[in-house]
Amino acid sequence: MALISLEMQPATTESAKRFLLAKLEEQAALEGVPLSDVEKEMFLFSEDTVSEKMQALAEEFDAICDEADYEGKVSKLLKAAFRRDKEEPDAVTAWKESLAALKEANFYGLVMVQQAGLPFSRRSVAGDIRLGAGAFLDLAPVTAIALAVGVPGFLIVFDPFQWGLIHSEWIRLALFPVFVFGVWLAVGRYSESEFAKSRK
Repeated sequence: MALISLEMQPATTESAKRFLLAKLEEQAALEGVPLSDVEKEMFLFSEDTVSEKMQALAEEFDAICDEADYEGKVSKLLKAAFRRDKEEPDAVTAWKESLAALKEANFYGLVMVQQAGLPFSRRSVAGDIRLGAGAFLDLAPVTAIALAVGVPGFLIVFDPFQWGLIHSEWIRLALFPVFVFGVWLAVGRYSESEFAKSRK
């Protein structure tokens, strides 16, 4: 599948639209989410350039698609596509340039961009907050598992409150790698299970 990159030249409105549509199609293919030709074309629909063809497209879309379901599906795909790319500086630059080029544009796809809360869009501050909260919630289970195993280990090995749970210093030191391994194993098992769920 071809990689989409606009970092070598300034993004135009049309190239930015194509970028978002390509990312949408790519993410839908990765997740196995069906995306019909009508849904793809409707993403680019604009009332500023209404023609008989576009009017027919809108009527067909209204007849076969539920607007709320469509917007929810597309916004989730866009959000997932950005999250998949956000660790790559070049990819983030491409998103930034494309979304910046669309700030004054008017087409249906921007409704889903705003619902996804993508950074650099018209809701950039809200987008940053929502993505940050989402990242925190994603990490919360892993953090909880690490604390559940690691905190008891820390209290037993280092005994900061002088509880004297284990009097032998050698035994406490020997337990340290056991607890470290326990944290690593617990987090690893959880991550594997979540990855397996995401592949279903």
